[in-house]
Amino acid sequence: AGSNAAASAVLPAPPPETKIGISWSINQFRSFRWNLTASAARPNPQGSYHYGKINITRTFKLSNSRVLVNGKLRYAVNGVSHVDSPTPLKLAE
Repeated sequence: AGSNAAASAVLPAPPPETKIGISWSINQFRSFRWNLTASAARPNPQGSYHYGKINITRTFKLSNSRVLVNGKLRYAVNGVSHVDSPTPLKLAE
């Protein structure tokens, strides 16, 4: 990617025509088609999702706030805020 040079004409030989060879070819094709590092639109494998058919069972009301604590702005959602601890979690374990 990002090269203006021509593609190499030398390609590795595929495996012999067996069930494994067919799987290898399909996987190679899929790895090219579904390269998730490429930024392009992709089809949705689940199909169209109809939000109007969802039954509403619970409703949440979110309320945000901001407060100045010790000279720093602190934000909260529904009165709950988060502050990173000075000791990383993995080190604390």
